[in-house]
Amino acid sequence: MSRRKNRQQKKHEKEGRRKRHRCKRTVPPSGGNQGQQFTVNKRFNRLESELDHFYCFNYGTEPPGDECKEGLVKCRLLHGMGCSLIVPDQIFLGADGSKWIQPLAFMANIIAKSSEDEIVCDLPVDISCGQTLRIRFYNHGLLANLDDGSQLYKCEIQGPSDLAEHATGDSCLGPEGVPYIRLYHHTTPVARDSIASSGHFRTSMWNIQGTRKKLVNVAYAYFTPLNQITCDNDLKMIAMATGGEIELRRDGFTPPEILLPDWRETFKDDVLVMPVYPCNPSKREATLELWVDSTVLALQHIYRHDEGGPVYYEFPHPFIHRIGTEPGASVTFDDQGRIHRQPYLKAFEYGVVGDCTTLEGLAAPYDEEDTTDIMKVERMDAGMSILNFWFDHGNQDLFSKKQVDLQEFEK
Repeated sequence: MSRRKNRQQKKHEKEGRRKRHRCKRTVPPSGGNQGQQFTVNKRFNRLESELDHFYCFNYGTEPPGDECKEGLVKCRLLHGMGCSLIVPDQIFLGADGSKWIQPLAFMANIIAKSSEDEIVCDLPVDISCGQTLRIRFYNHGLLANLDDGSQLYKCEIQGPSDLAEHATGDSCLGPEGVPYIRLYHHTTPVARDSIASSGHFRTSMWNIQGTRKKLVNVAYAYFTPLNQITCDNDLKMIAMATGGEIELRRDGFTPPEILLPDWRETFKDDVLVMPVYPCNPSKREATLELWVDSTVLALQHIYRHDEGGPVYYEFPHPFIHRIGTEPGASVTFDDQGRIHRQPYLKAFEYGVVGDCTTLEGLAAPYDEEDTTDIMKVERMDAGMSILNFWFDHGNQDLFSKKQVDLQEFEK
Protein backbone atom coordinates (compact mmCIF):
# COMPACT_ATOMS: atom_id res chain seq x y z
CA MET A 1 0.00 0.00 0.00
CA SER A 2 1.34 3.42 -0.95
CA ARG A 3 2.06 6.06 1.69
CA ARG A 4 -0.23 8.47 -0.14
CA LYS A 5 -3.04 9.41 2.22
CA ASN A 6 -6.59 8.60 1.21
CA ARG A 7 -9.42 11.03 1.80
CA GLN A 8 -10.57 9.34 5.00
CA GLN A 9 -7.10 9.52 6.52
CA LYS A 10 -6.71 13.20 5.64
CA LYS A 11 -10.05 14.03 7.24
CA HIS A 12 -9.19 11.91 10.28
CA GLU A 13 -5.93 13.83 10.79
CA LYS A 14 -7.30 17.30 10.09
CA GLU A 15 -10.15 16.92 12.57
CA GLY A 16 -7.88 15.23 15.07
CA ARG A 17 -5.31 18.05 15.12
CA ARG A 18 -7.41 20.33 17.25
CA LYS A 19 -5.65 20.94 20.57
CA ARG A 20 -6.30 17.91 22.72
CA HIS A 21 -5.66 18.45 26.39
CA ARG A 22 -6.03 17.44 30.00
CA CYS A 23 -5.20 20.35 32.29
CA LYS A 24 -3.79 19.29 35.65
CA ARG A 25 -3.14 22.90 36.67
CA THR A 26 -6.52 24.60 36.95
CA VAL A 27 -5.29 27.79 38.59
CA PRO A 28 -3.42 29.91 36.01
CA PRO A 29 0.32 30.25 36.74
CA SER A 30 1.16 33.32 38.81
CA GLY A 31 3.13 36.30 37.62
CA GLY A 32 6.11 34.97 39.56
CA ASN A 33 7.17 33.14 36.42
CA GLN A 34 7.88 36.37 34.57
CA GLY A 35 11.52 36.89 33.68
CA GLN A 36 12.41 33.21 33.97
CA GLN A 37 14.32 31.57 31.14
CA PHE A 38 12.69 28.40 29.82
CA THR A 39 14.10 25.53 27.80
CA VAL A 40 12.13 22.82 26.02
CA ASN A 41 12.63 19.26 27.22
CA LYS A 42 11.38 17.09 24.36
CA ARG A 43 12.20 13.94 26.28
CA PHE A 44 9.77 14.63 29.11
CA ASN A 45 7.21 16.86 27.37
CA ARG A 46 7.81 20.02 29.40
CA LEU A 47 9.21 23.52 29.67
CA GLU A 48 11.95 23.91 32.27
CA SER A 49 13.21 26.83 34.29
CA GLU A 50 15.67 26.84 37.16
CA LEU A 51 12.73 26.73 39.57
CA ASP A 52 10.03 24.57 38.02
CA HIS A 53 8.89 22.20 35.27
CA PHE A 54 5.74 22.92 33.26
CA TYR A 55 4.32 19.86 31.53
CA CYS A 56 2.46 20.21 28.23
CA PHE A 57 -1.04 18.77 27.92
CA ASN A 58 -1.84 20.13 24.45
CA TYR A 59 -1.53 16.95 22.44
CA GLY A 60 -1.59 16.46 18.69
CA THR A 61 -1.09 20.10 17.73
CA GLU A 62 1.44 19.23 15.01
CA PRO A 63 0.76 17.03 11.96
CA PRO A 64 3.01 14.02 11.35
CA GLY A 65 6.31 15.10 9.82
CA ASP A 66 7.68 13.87 6.52
CA GLU A 67 10.48 11.71 7.95
CA CYS A 68 9.87 7.96 7.79
CA LYS A 69 12.00 5.74 10.01
CA GLU A 70 12.01 2.08 10.90
CA GLY A 71 11.14 0.95 14.38
CA LEU A 72 9.14 -1.42 16.54
CA VAL A 73 5.78 -1.08 18.23
CA LYS A 74 4.57 -3.08 21.23
CA CYS A 75 0.77 -3.09 21.32
CA ARG A 76 -2.31 -4.97 22.52
CA LEU A 77 -5.85 -5.54 21.34
CA LEU A 78 -8.44 -4.41 23.89
CA HIS A 79 -12.21 -4.87 23.80
CA GLY A 80 -14.79 -2.64 25.44
CA MET A 81 -18.56 -2.72 25.29
CA GLY A 82 -19.23 -2.14 21.60
CA CYS A 83 -15.69 -1.21 20.59
CA SER A 84 -12.19 -2.57 20.10
CA LEU A 85 -8.87 -0.71 20.09
CA ILE A 86 -5.26 -1.42 19.30
CA VAL A 87 -3.44 0.26 22.18
CA PRO A 88 0.28 1.14 21.93
CA ASP A 89 2.39 0.26 24.98
CA GLN A 90 5.74 1.57 23.73
CA ILE A 91 7.35 2.65 20.46
CA PHE A 92 10.98 1.72 19.81
CA LEU A 93 13.34 3.52 17.43
CA GLY A 94 15.41 1.53 14.94
CA ALA A 95 15.49 -2.17 14.25
CA ASP A 96 17.55 -2.65 17.42
CA GLY A 97 15.07 -0.71 19.58
CA SER A 98 17.80 1.32 21.28
CA LYS A 99 15.46 4.18 22.27
CA TRP A 100 11.83 4.09 23.35
CA ILE A 101 8.98 6.58 23.28
CA GLN A 102 6.11 6.72 25.75
CA PRO A 103 2.82 7.39 23.91
CA LEU A 104 0.80 10.17 25.53
CA ALA A 105 -2.42 9.84 23.55
CA PHE A 106 -3.69 8.07 20.45
CA MET A 107 -6.62 7.90 18.06
CA ALA A 108 -8.51 4.88 16.81
CA ASN A 109 -6.54 2.58 14.53
CA ILE A 110 -7.26 2.39 10.80
CA ILE A 111 -6.98 -1.17 9.42
CA ALA A 112 -7.27 -2.22 5.78
CA LYS A 113 -6.51 -5.21 3.58
CA SER A 114 -4.00 -4.17 0.94
CA SER A 115 -4.11 -7.64 -0.64
CA GLU A 116 -5.58 -11.03 0.09
CA ASP A 117 -2.72 -11.86 2.46
CA GLU A 118 -1.54 -8.43 3.61
CA ILE A 119 -3.23 -6.30 6.28
CA VAL A 120 -1.96 -2.84 7.22
CA CYS A 121 -2.68 -0.78 10.33
CA ASP A 122 -2.16 2.96 10.74
CA LEU A 123 -2.12 4.17 14.32
CA PRO A 124 -1.94 7.94 15.05
CA VAL A 125 0.00 8.51 18.29
CA ASP A 126 0.65 11.76 20.16
CA ILE A 127 4.06 12.15 21.77
CA SER A 128 5.86 14.98 23.55
CA CYS A 129 5.64 18.69 22.70
CA GLY A 130 2.55 18.41 20.48
CA GLN A 131 4.16 16.07 17.95
CA THR A 132 2.12 13.37 16.24
CA LEU A 133 3.40 10.10 14.80
CA ARG A 134 1.79 7.76 12.33
CA ILE A 135 2.75 4.22 13.20
CA ARG A 136 2.25 1.82 10.29
CA PHE A 137 2.65 -1.92 10.67
CA TYR A 138 1.60 -5.07 8.83
CA ASN A 139 0.39 -8.51 9.83
CA HIS A 140 3.51 -10.06 8.29
CA GLY A 141 5.67 -7.76 10.46
CA LEU A 142 4.79 -9.68 13.64
CA LEU A 143 7.99 -10.43 15.55
CA ALA A 144 6.79 -11.88 18.85
CA ASN A 145 3.80 -12.90 20.91
CA LEU A 146 4.82 -11.58 24.34
CA ASP A 147 4.01 -12.95 27.78
CA ASP A 148 1.79 -10.02 28.81
CA GLY A 149 -0.65 -10.50 25.93
CA SER A 150 0.97 -7.85 23.75
CA GLN A 151 2.61 -8.30 20.37
CA LEU A 152 5.79 -6.79 18.95
CA TYR A 153 5.81 -5.62 15.32
CA LYS A 154 8.22 -4.08 12.88
CA CYS A 155 6.80 -0.70 11.99
CA GLU A 156 7.31 2.46 9.98
CA ILE A 157 7.32 5.66 12.03
CA GLN A 158 6.29 8.83 10.22
CA GLY A 159 7.18 11.82 12.36
CA PRO A 160 9.42 14.85 12.88
CA SER A 161 13.04 14.93 11.71
CA ASP A 162 14.20 15.31 15.34
CA LEU A 163 12.32 12.20 16.46
CA ALA A 164 15.26 10.84 18.49
CA GLU A 165 15.15 13.97 20.68
CA HIS A 166 11.61 12.96 21.71
CA ALA A 167 12.73 9.55 22.96
CA THR A 168 11.63 8.97 26.55
CA GLY A 169 14.70 6.89 27.36
CA ASP A 170 17.05 4.07 26.50
CA SER A 171 15.88 0.58 25.60
CA CYS A 172 17.20 -2.67 24.20
CA LEU A 173 16.08 -6.08 23.05
CA GLY A 174 16.78 -8.75 25.63
CA PRO A 175 16.59 -12.54 25.44
CA GLU A 176 14.19 -13.83 22.76
CA GLY A 177 13.68 -10.28 21.51
CA VAL A 178 11.81 -9.04 24.58
CA PRO A 179 12.08 -5.22 24.89
CA TYR A 180 13.66 -3.80 28.04
CA ILE A 181 13.27 -0.13 28.96
CA ARG A 182 15.22 2.15 31.28
CA LEU A 183 13.16 3.21 34.30
CA TYR A 184 13.89 4.86 37.65
CA HIS A 185 12.80 4.55 41.26
CA HIS A 186 13.08 7.69 43.42
CA THR A 187 13.25 7.53 47.20
CA THR A 188 15.36 8.70 50.18
CA PRO A 189 19.12 8.03 50.37
CA VAL A 190 18.62 5.56 53.23
CA ALA A 191 15.93 3.63 51.35
CA ARG A 192 17.98 3.65 48.14
CA ASP A 193 20.98 2.10 49.89
CA SER A 194 18.77 -0.50 51.55
CA ILE A 195 17.16 -1.49 48.24
CA ALA A 196 20.51 -1.62 46.44
CA SER A 197 22.07 -3.87 49.08
CA SER A 198 19.06 -6.19 49.29
CA GLY A 199 18.60 -6.65 45.54
CA HIS A 200 14.84 -6.28 45.69
CA PHE A 201 11.95 -3.82 45.98
CA ARG A 202 9.33 -4.34 48.66
CA THR A 203 5.88 -3.91 47.14
CA SER A 204 3.04 -1.67 48.30
CA MET A 205 -0.65 -2.45 48.78
CA TRP A 206 -1.61 1.12 47.80
CA ASN A 207 -3.25 1.80 44.46
CA ILE A 208 -2.26 4.66 42.13
CA GLN A 209 -4.10 7.33 44.13
CA GLY A 210 -2.28 6.17 47.23
CA THR A 211 -4.50 7.78 49.88
CA ARG A 212 -7.78 6.03 50.52
CA LYS A 213 -7.75 2.45 49.33
CA LYS A 214 -5.48 -0.50 49.84
CA LEU A 215 -5.47 -3.52 47.58
CA VAL A 216 -5.92 -7.03 48.96
CA ASN A 217 -5.10 -9.34 46.03
CA VAL A 218 -2.07 -7.59 44.49
CA ALA A 219 0.83 -5.36 45.51
CA TYR A 220 2.91 -3.06 43.32
CA ALA A 221 6.42 -1.70 42.93
CA TYR A 222 6.33 1.72 41.26
CA PHE A 223 8.76 3.15 38.69
CA THR A 224 8.95 6.14 36.33
CA PRO A 225 10.75 7.21 33.14
CA LEU A 226 11.51 10.57 34.83
CA ASN A 227 15.19 10.55 35.78
CA GLN A 228 14.75 13.09 38.61
CA ILE A 229 12.01 14.45 40.85
CA THR A 230 12.88 18.05 41.69
CA CYS A 231 9.61 19.99 41.99
CA ASP A 232 5.92 19.67 42.77
CA ASN A 233 4.94 19.37 39.10
CA ASP A 234 7.22 16.34 38.80
CA LEU A 235 5.44 14.79 41.78
CA LYS A 236 2.06 15.38 40.16
CA MET A 237 3.16 13.37 37.14
CA ILE A 238 3.60 10.35 39.42
CA ALA A 239 0.30 10.88 41.29
CA MET A 240 1.81 12.68 44.27
CA ALA A 241 1.76 16.32 45.36
CA THR A 242 3.29 18.51 48.05
CA GLY A 243 -0.19 19.60 49.10
CA GLY A 244 -1.71 16.15 48.65
CA GLU A 245 -4.05 17.26 45.85
CA ILE A 246 -4.13 17.55 42.08
CA GLU A 247 -6.81 19.27 40.01
CA LEU A 248 -8.45 17.82 36.91
CA ARG A 249 -11.07 19.53 34.79
CA ARG A 250 -13.68 17.76 32.74
CA ASP A 251 -13.93 18.01 28.98
CA GLY A 252 -16.13 20.84 27.76
CA PHE A 253 -15.24 23.21 30.60
CA THR A 254 -12.87 26.15 30.14
CA PRO A 255 -12.03 28.04 33.35
CA PRO A 256 -11.95 31.85 33.31
CA GLU A 257 -8.61 33.60 33.09
CA ILE A 258 -8.97 34.90 36.65
CA LEU A 259 -10.23 32.60 39.40
CA LEU A 260 -11.76 34.05 42.55
CA PRO A 261 -10.84 32.62 45.99
CA ASP A 262 -14.01 30.49 46.10
CA TRP A 263 -13.38 28.95 42.67
CA ARG A 264 -13.43 25.40 44.01
CA GLU A 265 -17.00 25.76 45.26
CA THR A 266 -18.07 27.70 42.15
CA PHE A 267 -16.73 25.06 39.76
CA LYS A 268 -17.25 21.96 41.89
CA ASP A 269 -19.21 20.30 39.07
CA ASP A 270 -16.46 21.00 36.54
CA VAL A 271 -13.18 20.57 38.42
CA LEU A 272 -12.17 17.48 40.35
CA VAL A 273 -9.88 18.08 43.32
CA MET A 274 -8.24 14.67 43.64
CA PRO A 275 -6.54 13.65 46.91
CA VAL A 276 -3.22 11.93 46.18
CA TYR A 277 -0.25 10.79 48.22
CA PRO A 278 1.30 13.85 49.94
CA CYS A 279 5.03 14.07 49.40
CA ASN A 280 7.90 16.54 49.14
CA PRO A 281 10.52 16.40 46.36
CA SER A 282 13.18 16.13 49.07
CA LYS A 283 11.80 12.66 49.85
CA ARG A 284 12.55 11.58 46.28
CA GLU A 285 16.11 12.89 45.91
CA ALA A 286 17.87 9.49 45.67
CA THR A 287 17.53 7.40 42.53
CA LEU A 288 17.91 3.80 41.42
CA GLU A 289 18.33 3.23 37.67
CA LEU A 290 17.03 -0.05 36.24
CA TRP A 291 16.51 -2.02 33.05
CA VAL A 292 12.99 -3.47 33.15
CA ASP A 293 11.46 -6.23 31.05
CA SER A 294 8.57 -4.31 29.47
CA THR A 295 6.30 -7.37 29.62
CA VAL A 296 6.22 -7.36 33.44
CA LEU A 297 4.73 -3.84 33.56
CA ALA A 298 1.04 -3.46 34.34
CA LEU A 299 -1.31 -2.34 31.58
CA GLN A 300 -1.81 1.43 31.75
CA HIS A 301 -5.29 2.87 32.20
CA ILE A 302 -6.91 5.12 29.58
CA TYR A 303 -8.90 8.35 29.39
CA ARG A 304 -11.53 8.68 26.66
CA HIS A 305 -12.15 12.16 25.23
CA ASP A 306 -15.35 12.71 23.25
CA GLU A 307 -15.91 16.41 22.62
CA GLY A 308 -17.98 16.17 19.45
CA GLY A 309 -15.08 15.54 17.06
CA PRO A 310 -13.11 12.33 16.60
CA VAL A 311 -12.83 10.43 19.86
CA TYR A 312 -9.28 10.14 21.13
CA TYR A 313 -7.65 8.35 24.02
CA GLU A 314 -5.06 9.48 26.53
CA PHE A 315 -2.80 7.77 29.03
CA PRO A 316 -3.52 9.54 32.35
CA HIS A 317 -0.26 8.32 33.91
CA PRO A 318 2.36 8.20 31.15
CA PHE A 319 5.15 8.59 33.70
CA ILE A 320 3.96 5.86 36.06
CA HIS A 321 4.93 2.24 35.47
CA ARG A 322 4.30 -0.48 38.01
CA ILE A 323 4.99 -4.17 38.48
CA GLY A 324 2.36 -6.28 40.22
CA THR A 325 3.09 -9.20 42.53
CA GLU A 326 1.26 -11.48 44.89
CA PRO A 327 0.74 -9.68 48.24
CA GLY A 328 3.87 -9.85 50.35
CA ALA A 329 6.18 -10.70 47.46
CA SER A 330 9.07 -8.53 46.30
CA VAL A 331 10.48 -7.53 42.89
CA THR A 332 14.08 -8.63 42.49
CA PHE A 333 16.82 -7.27 40.23
CA ASP A 334 20.19 -8.72 39.26
CA ASP A 335 23.71 -7.32 39.72
CA GLN A 336 23.35 -5.25 36.53
CA GLY A 337 20.13 -3.63 37.76
CA ARG A 338 17.88 -5.65 35.44
CA ILE A 339 14.36 -6.69 36.37
CA HIS A 340 13.40 -9.88 34.55
CA ARG A 341 10.24 -11.96 34.52
CA GLN A 342 10.24 -13.83 37.83
CA PRO A 343 8.07 -15.88 40.21
CA TYR A 344 5.13 -14.35 42.10
CA LEU A 345 4.36 -11.66 39.53
CA LYS A 346 0.69 -10.81 39.09
CA ALA A 347 -0.98 -8.94 36.24
CA PHE A 348 -4.57 -8.12 35.31
CA GLU A 349 -5.92 -8.42 31.79
CA TYR A 350 -7.99 -5.25 31.77
CA GLY A 351 -7.57 -1.50 31.95
CA VAL A 352 -9.83 1.18 33.40
CA VAL A 353 -11.33 3.65 30.92
CA GLY A 354 -12.18 7.09 32.32
CA ASP A 355 -14.83 9.21 30.58
CA CYS A 356 -13.41 12.74 30.69
CA THR A 357 -16.81 14.39 30.34
CA THR A 358 -17.58 13.45 33.96
CA LEU A 359 -15.81 13.93 37.28
CA GLU A 360 -16.31 10.24 38.03
CA GLY A 361 -14.54 9.38 34.80
CA LEU A 362 -11.62 11.67 35.66
CA ALA A 363 -11.25 9.91 39.00
CA ALA A 364 -11.54 6.36 37.65
CA PRO A 365 -7.88 5.72 36.62
CA TYR A 366 -6.70 6.99 40.02
CA ASP A 367 -9.37 5.33 42.17
CA GLU A 368 -9.35 2.12 40.07
CA GLU A 369 -12.36 0.60 41.86
CA ASP A 370 -15.55 2.64 41.49
CA THR A 371 -16.10 2.07 37.78
CA THR A 372 -17.48 -0.59 35.48
CA ASP A 373 -16.00 1.04 32.37
CA ILE A 374 -13.09 -1.24 31.48
CA MET A 375 -11.48 -2.78 28.41
CA LYS A 376 -10.24 -6.37 28.34
CA VAL A 377 -7.09 -7.77 26.74
CA GLU A 378 -7.43 -10.24 23.87
CA ARG A 379 -4.57 -12.74 23.87
CA MET A 380 -3.52 -14.12 20.51
CA ASP A 381 -2.84 -17.76 19.73
CA ALA A 382 0.68 -18.56 18.56
CA GLY A 383 1.29 -17.11 15.10
CA MET A 384 -1.98 -15.15 15.03
CA SER A 385 -1.61 -11.44 14.30
CA ILE A 386 -3.87 -8.89 15.96
CA LEU A 387 -4.69 -7.64 12.47
CA ASN A 388 -5.81 -11.04 11.18
CA PHE A 389 -7.85 -11.55 14.33
CA TRP A 390 -9.52 -8.17 13.74
CA PHE A 391 -10.81 -9.23 10.33
CA ASP A 392 -11.68 -12.77 11.41
CA HIS A 393 -13.85 -11.56 14.30
CA GLY A 394 -15.46 -8.39 12.94
CA ASN A 395 -18.81 -7.21 14.33
CA GLN A 396 -18.73 -9.62 17.28
CA ASP A 397 -19.21 -9.02 21.00
CA LEU A 398 -15.76 -9.93 22.29
CA PHE A 399 -16.25 -8.21 25.65
CA SER A 400 -19.29 -9.55 27.49
CA LYS A 401 -18.31 -13.20 27.84
CA LYS A 402 -14.61 -12.63 28.45
CA GLN A 403 -13.89 -13.30 32.12
CA VAL A 404 -11.10 -11.36 33.83
CA ASP A 405 -9.91 -11.17 37.42
CA LEU A 406 -10.30 -7.72 38.97
CA GLN A 407 -8.25 -5.85 41.53
CA GLU A 408 -9.85 -6.14 44.96
CA PHE A 409 -9.80 -3.48 47.68
CA GLU A 410 -10.21 -3.39 51.43
CA LYS A 411 -13.80 -2.84 52.45
